Amino acid sequence: MIKKLVLFLTLGMLPSFANPFLLSSSFNETLSEQDYEEIQEELKTKDIEPLLDALYPAPPPRKILGLWGTSLAKKKDFYRRISKAFHHTIIDKENGLLPTTCLVKIGKGGDRCLVTYATFNGKYPSFLQELPSTLEEVGFDGFLFYRLGGIPNPSGKEVRYCGIPYAFKIFSLLEAQTLGFSKVLWIDSAFVPLRDPGPLFEWLEQEGSFFRLTKSPAKYILPATCDLLQEETGVDVLNVPYISAQVIGFDLTTPHVQDFIAEYYRLLELGTPFFSCFPEEYVFSAIAAQNQEAWPAQPFERLVASEVKLKNKGASWAKKHGYFFFQKDH
Repeated sequence: MIKKLVLFLTLGMLPSFANPFLLSSSFNETLSEQDYEEIQEELKTKDIEPLLDALYPAPPPRKILGLWGTSLAKKKDFYRRISKAFHHTIIDKENGLLPTTCLVKIGKGGDRCLVTYATFNGKYPSFLQELPSTLEEVGFDGFLFYRLGGIPNPSGKEVRYCGIPYAFKIFSLLEAQTLGFSKVLWIDSAFVPLRDPGPLFEWLEQEGSFFRLTKSPAKYILPATCDLLQEETGVDVLNVPYISAQVIGFDLTTPHVQDFIAEYYRLLELGTPFFSCFPEEYVFSAIAAQNQEAWPAQPFERLVASEVKLKNKGASWAKKHGYFFFQKDH
């Protein structure tokens, strides 16, 4: 209770930080190149460092609630993850990098849609270019929908929240819904498909969702954020199943999924629940735990193999051992 009081007093003393991510300007549902340039410039002016300084424990505790027995992640790690969207290149007219969307029929098509998004930063554009052919090779029947640059803005209000880290995942899935898809599965743009993801959609269609559940990593969330999420949702995110959001999926027609999305948008309005190293994942975990029986863990043990973690073992090894995706170093 004392920690909660400290958090709310802090936010009360710093009213401008009530939601430090929100854009001050308003934009139309259909965003123009000029809009994107204005959005990008405003994002560059955002500064969450003062609020992070206020919320980050000083000195850091040596142990966090005894779950992992490890110290809290460094403040610079929190800053890098929380401020991620402030450094996105969503348009660069000078170099001919303009936002595009693409809907690609894979195999026989159908009502299943894989969704992803990438900015113009780093290796991500090249990753997207390879996805359609690799999905064809593994025998997927469905569609691939992706956006390169720009901002997914399915209802016209999402642009306000584009500074919130990783908010583009839910926005992208809802953008696919505006194209007529209800069975949607998000994959990170650094993924290389190694197997037909059809079985993942079968699980999604059966259960209404696709969530990979693990143990909650205590070191990557601020104690103040834990308190705020518990105050807002009634959930202690360190003691419920943790949702890894590299691969998430929904049947967007189901009531419990619609409730999940509505609660997610409510927390977007606050902004501060996303102050962690894995901003969307802790929020997803808190929301799902409010109705835990509705969100069963997907049963596929070999879902993603990471190039970084595999070290000398590559995509061929991961494919041989039955993984669905290989995550490239990015």
